[in-house]
Amino acid sequence: MDESFKTILILLSGMVVILAVFLLIAGNIYPDGVEMLGITPESSYSYEVSVTSSDTLYNVTLFLPLPSDLGYSAVGYGILNGSGYGIPANMATDIFGEGESLFLKATLPETDGLKFGINVDNKVLLDTIDPILNSYVIRPVMDLQSGESTDTYKTYIYASYDASPGAVVTIDISEEGKNTWKVFSEKTNYFDEHVSLSLTKSPDKWEKADVSLSKENGDYSVLF
Repeated sequence: MDESFKTILILLSGMVVILAVFLLIAGNIYPDGVEMLGITPESSYSYEVSVTSSDTLYNVTLFLPLPSDLGYSAVGYGILNGSGYGIPANMATDIFGEGESLFLKATLPETDGLKFGINVDNKVLLDTIDPILNSYVIRPVMDLQSGESTDTYKTYIYASYDASPGAVVTIDISEEGKNTWKVFSEKTNYFDEHVSLSLTKSPDKWEKADVSLSKENGDYSVLF
């Protein structure tokens, strides 16, 4: 065998080994391996509000906690810009608050219940391992109890309305932050959280609501 051909084979073999080692290492380093391998993930937030009532509500004013980070809420401003779904024609919206506590102000003359929300694309990989630290999560975050896979905390909701005595009103808010990418197969990881508040009369004040946040769900191996 020609010596130059042997040299080429050795070099090619060495390059294949180096590439294999690189893929093995980068493919198991999350999240840095995503950038190292030049993968462009699809990342997004979804946010949905559901208000149910056993009777018609009148003169409704709600301040609903928004996913936010560093004083900005892509979800909130997306709703204001008309990118949401299910927004009733008779509902006026605005953003209330500042800093780490932003709320969607929703006012309606009357409603028997509503469900609306929004899906928002994100340009960079979401932190689904410690979302409270680095991602858009529902804030304010109070009385935080951190766990391995679930965090619990309190947040605020304001509700004011007129209704018949004994009317039961439930406010549910859910959010999901998700990353998806595909190389050899599709990979997904995500966090999701849920807020719920049940009322038997209009509080006309800020109420504490329980939040449950499930984190670090899905795939954290980049390739394999």
